[in-house]
Amino acid sequence: MRGSTTVSDASLRRPLEVATTERACVVKHQHLSPTVGYTAVDPKLVGGGVMSEGRWYVVKTQPRRELFAGEQLQNQGFTVFLPKQVKTVRHARRVKTTFAAFFPNYLFVSLDVERQRWRSINGTLGVSHLITQGERPVAAPVGVVEDLIAASDERGVLVEGPWLEIGQQVRITHGPFMDQTAVIDRFGNAEGVRVLLEIMGAIVPVEAKREHLIAAA
Repeated sequence: MRGSTTVSDASLRRPLEVATTERACVVKHQHLSPTVGYTAVDPKLVGGGVMSEGRWYVVKTQPRRELFAGEQLQNQGFTVFLPKQVKTVRHARRVKTTFAAFFPNYLFVSLDVERQRWRSINGTLGVSHLITQGERPVAAPVGVVEDLIAASDERGVLVEGPWLEIGQQVRITHGPFMDQTAVIDRFGNAEGVRVLLEIMGAIVPVEAKREHLIAAA
């Protein structure tokens, strides 16, 4: 059966490990239980049927087909969460902002493995396989995906997490200071971050949006 890969493959465990780290570092304003507040009409989710009473599981997709795979799973009635990040692409002197999967080649699907016919996931267009331990799907730790959802905006873009820390060097990806390196000074509201830029030999505080900052190489 296609999709028999187990979690013994370290590369397939990465989303669970990273997500666990995310959970420890994300700043939350309220506690949400695993199945409260996330419905099929939530714009953060890639559609889906009725939210199951189960758990979140990790699906490995084909390269660069995360959104397509999510849509195909939606068509089967599954509820899907695809964390995203903002990327700035330059082409022919033009700058374009696009969205990309935060975990390349992975997405999360909500399942009740005792009631749902989850084996169809492995035959879904755009999907490589559901991560399993032997013949059973491996659930993400309770609260991990819920916290990722809580840390994302209405588009599913993660806006808070360990990749943004006070004192961290970041690169600005949008606006008048695009491509400049700065240091995070403090966090403001849900979207704002104050960074310190060196301009003409002076350190100048500048307000920036979280989505316009990436870790400096």
